[in-house]
Amino acid sequence: MIGGRGEHRRRLLSAVLAAATIAGTALGATSGAGAETAETTVGAGSAAVRESTQRLVGEFSKVSSLRIAPSSMCLTVLLDDDVIVDDQSETALVPASLMKIVTAAAALDVLGPDATYTTEVLVRTASLGSVVDGTFHGDVYLVGGGDPVLNTPRFGERIPDPVAYTDATELADRVRRSLAGMGIRRIQGRIVGDDSRYADRERDYYWEVPPGGEDPVWRYSDDAVNFVGPLSGLLINDGYVSYTWKTGILDRREYVRTADPTRHAASLFDNLLEARSLVITRRPQAGTAPPRSQMTSLASIESPDVGQIVARMLTRSDNTIAEMLLKEIGARTLGSERATAVKVVEGVMQQTLGPLAAGVEIADGSGLSRYNRLTCAAVAELLRRAGPQSPLVAGLAVAGRSGTLRACGPATWPPMEGSPNAVYAKTGTAHLSNALAGVALAANGETVTFAMIANQRHLDQLDKCNALRRTLINAAARYTYGPVTEFPHESGFLTPPG
Repeated sequence: MIGGRGEHRRRLLSAVLAAATIAGTALGATSGAGAETAETTVGAGSAAVRESTQRLVGEFSKVSSLRIAPSSMCLTVLLDDDVIVDDQSETALVPASLMKIVTAAAALDVLGPDATYTTEVLVRTASLGSVVDGTFHGDVYLVGGGDPVLNTPRFGERIPDPVAYTDATELADRVRRSLAGMGIRRIQGRIVGDDSRYADRERDYYWEVPPGGEDPVWRYSDDAVNFVGPLSGLLINDGYVSYTWKTGILDRREYVRTADPTRHAASLFDNLLEARSLVITRRPQAGTAPPRSQMTSLASIESPDVGQIVARMLTRSDNTIAEMLLKEIGARTLGSERATAVKVVEGVMQQTLGPLAAGVEIADGSGLSRYNRLTCAAVAELLRRAGPQSPLVAGLAVAGRSGTLRACGPATWPPMEGSPNAVYAKTGTAHLSNALAGVALAANGETVTFAMIANQRHLDQLDKCNALRRTLINAAARYTYGPVTEFPHESGFLTPPG
């Protein structure tokens, strides 16, 4: 633990106020006829700066005194580049889905925001010479490129927020046009799904116990509500055999994942082609395509760019996308196996954060593992470095508007001058953890960045818009705290100055 709660906060606040006073004194030393006016103006401005900053510190600090706030909790708040609240900021805690901020930052760094995935359909070149009476004799290979958002429109558009996805039906249309151009109406063969993009073929981490650990990376109980998986280099509709329009906690009775995602993808694509009047005589299966030199491409499709995929992952807190991004980070560097890929991400964090990477331990990409550890200082620094206009921050849910924070907006009462600042933030919820980290750009151009992680058993039973989160969102959304008339006396809401 890093000192008593509030010790760092008071020290940092004193430093902030001292800096404001020094700045006011220096600027106030103006000579000449305009000296008195300049001094008066600057003095008033400095007082306003001190008051709003002190108020910002006070509003964020209320989270520590809430009844539901556990002792095992960290809080970091920055105003632009300056830390103004530091409460156990370097204590490593279980972050839950705040781990997706780390995965997103690493993906944007290693892959690049403009990178895309390619899914391709190929046939043996030699077999094209055997087309007789519109019949092609041979297999058609659906080769996955690791695209985590390859969906049919029904699956992709069931989500309330508009999200980026790769349209599997468009790929089927392209393949059908290509075959029609060759006069092919019948496939005397099968659709073969190839997931060799990730040679490790790890579907999940329920049985993998890390060195020195006792439990597996993922506790099998997490699978009971379909939080993630199966993973594959070829995945359509997240590997769901069946699903509904519901997008909250996934009920296994309505959302059923396949045991073989590659064969499932081949089967689904087979259905799409047959719905386009193509006859395919044999059942689809998983397999490996011959060497590329022996193949001819029928069609391919590019995914949305990584920046858009990251936004979908962050806004919806999508575990499958997070784990697929982790695999791709590994595949483009040292290897797609989980144990290798997390080492790559840890290396990126060390390079990005320097000393603030101390205490960071990464076990997966989604935050499902209880072996993950992050500090509030590390999370806040990632967001600060990225900045409010970055793909990382722009991809976060907006409080009261979208994603996991759609139903958790800033307080609308008491009224304030102007509109609240938009708060872009990532939630984290698990049995042991409740967390929130985000960014708000104030009307005066200042940027408020914050991170909170609370650890205690049963924190997953708190409301999605619990007092911890409401307090943080209100503090960021209402800065610089214009005049109001009256405040409610409920925990998590602002209280009047003085």
